[in-house]
Amino acid sequence: MLKEQGSLTLDIQKAIDIVITGFSFIAAYFIKKNLLPGKLGSLSTDPNYYIILLLIIIAWYISFKWMNMYKSYRQQPFWQFFTAILKSNFMGMILVSITMYFLHIQGISRLLMIIFLILNIVLLTLSKFIIFKTLEKVRADGFNTRNILIVGSGERARQVIEAVEQYKASGYRVLGCFETEKRLIGTTVYNDHKVIGLVDNLENFLKDNIVDELIFAMSLKGLKHGDRYIALAETMGIKVRIIP
Repeated sequence: MLKEQGSLTLDIQKAIDIVITGFSFIAAYFIKKNLLPGKLGSLSTDPNYYIILLLIIIAWYISFKWMNMYKSYRQQPFWQFFTAILKSNFMGMILVSITMYFLHIQGISRLLMIIFLILNIVLLTLSKFIIFKTLEKVRADGFNTRNILIVGSGERARQVIEAVEQYKASGYRVLGCFETEKRLIGTTVYNDHKVIGLVDNLENFLKDNIVDELIFAMSLKGLKHGDRYIALAETMGIKVRIIP
């Protein structure tokens, strides 16, 4: 179900970005033809700008995928989205230029394409920023959270919990820590976060509780059957991280 929702969300994001790109070109065409003064505002009927629009939509769709536009809003800083937007636009322009060369399409207004690029970068950035901040606010309010379970209770585990506590907008929630020794159960790792179970019981806990990510914050060499727990979590669709 979660994978289906993620796929739907991704499809919606792609559709929004393509609509913005198409709108940016149409708006640039209108500005060039109707709003710019004198010769700057003239546009010939050749080439066919409907064909150019189609080429742009196809090229930008490919570029968005190649330039990794659809990263996790939860795990990436906003500047990485802005970088992806810049790369996608310039890659899209290269693809369109190459295609027009092979199709022998000439005479397209350079000023029109510059206006389009500026509009597209601005509108895509604004769109991503609104989504980024909205999701950040939603997670900070305790919605759309992801549950983390940590294996280990030492310094590495403390650092993970501290990082999560400092950045509430990430939406991560630490369920607790698991250890290999029974005497450590109930001990505090950081603030109110404690050791809540033994690694030997990890499989049952994963089956009985909602865990989105399993973080190993201890040496796998000292963990008996560590590989089996990793394989189990991945089989259950739980993301596994190993803190070196």
